[in-house]
Amino acid sequence: MDSLTQIVLGAAVGEVVAGKKLGNRAMLWGAVAGTIPDLDVIIGALFMSELDALAFHRGFMHSFTFAILFSVLISFLVHRLYSSGYYQRKAHKIASFVGAILMMVFMAGILNFIPVVASGGVSVWLILISLLLVGFFSYRLWTNYYMKNPLEHVKMTFTHWYVFFFLTIVTHPILDCFTTYGTQVFQPFSDYRVAFNNISVFDPLYTAPFLILVLIAAFLKKSHKARLWLTIAGLTISSLYMMWTFRNKAEVNAAFESSLIDQNLPYTEIFTSPTIANNLLWNCVAMGNEVFYTGFYSILDSLPEVNDILTIPVNSNAIKGHENDEAVEVLRWFSDGYNTYEKPDSSTIIVNDLRFGRFSLDNDDSSQFVFRFTLEKNREGTYTLTGDSAGPPENPDGWFRDLWNRMMGN
Repeated sequence: MDSLTQIVLGAAVGEVVAGKKLGNRAMLWGAVAGTIPDLDVIIGALFMSELDALAFHRGFMHSFTFAILFSVLISFLVHRLYSSGYYQRKAHKIASFVGAILMMVFMAGILNFIPVVASGGVSVWLILISLLLVGFFSYRLWTNYYMKNPLEHVKMTFTHWYVFFFLTIVTHPILDCFTTYGTQVFQPFSDYRVAFNNISVFDPLYTAPFLILVLIAAFLKKSHKARLWLTIAGLTISSLYMMWTFRNKAEVNAAFESSLIDQNLPYTEIFTSPTIANNLLWNCVAMGNEVFYTGFYSILDSLPEVNDILTIPVNSNAIKGHENDEAVEVLRWFSDGYNTYEKPDSSTIIVNDLRFGRFSLDNDDSSQFVFRFTLEKNREGTYTLTGDSAGPPENPDGWFRDLWNRMMGN
């Protein structure tokens, strides 16, 4: 899921585990721990090739093994921080104060980026609300944390810290498993990528109620009973929504399979996943013999059928003789075989990942795949990854309007 959702989940789990002992510090430490697995993106960008970074993301740092081992290290360090009394020092207070504000600004930035993607412009009201929230929590941090001397003593054993950090870290990859990207939770023993494909990597209906309830809880004193119940309510609502997405997936699968049979389209397996930012409109892909069949289905469609199914050839001749090139193999593994290929010239191959669907809902424009990778032939005659594209189209306003209209059903 997106970073904002992972921060909210980490904060909520932290509150449930240690809110009575730590107050808002439980939410802050939980939010920090909830973002740790996604640091693999930064590591990949700084120290790896583009291809290796692609395979590394949602790899070992998203595994159960990492959660078990890293929780030992961070628990030891944080336990020492509080048992030694260093957390009372001004230097630590300054660092924590600045870090907390930066995290709030980061969360506000993600929220304000949503209307930019959806409509191509900013929302003045959302900016104002974000500034008010950041200002309020900054004031609370200043008065109740930075200016408070001495801070309340933290009574947490190493075991309690370990349980705290293990749960706040391990819930991150578990949540990621429900999306389409695929998460290697069994590393280093297996590179199998778990993907239930039932929720978009960004879904505001999952995140918004959860975020609002956790924010309300953060306004209350740590001794207030409503803090825990508000947080549990947020976790419950998000979990019920997740269950609803599985119900939707079952309906989509049934409608798509029956449509393929009715239209005499032979297939070996199907793949369905929700389009971005919603769970109503779904991308449907079926694997045939050297072709893929794709279409869209909305839960609000009047009939349980997928119309206007588009046939896209695999075009495997584009990689003939290069099937074993590392870049080709890694992308095939990454996409679970749901690839089509284009060869615009003799030294370039475009690899499309059909799992994430297309931005364009028009079958006359079948090139706007969400994930596209560019391979270039090197001096040794093998193809290497030189670029990728993943993001909204150049005309987000028109795209969002079309997405919304199709989401509302035929």
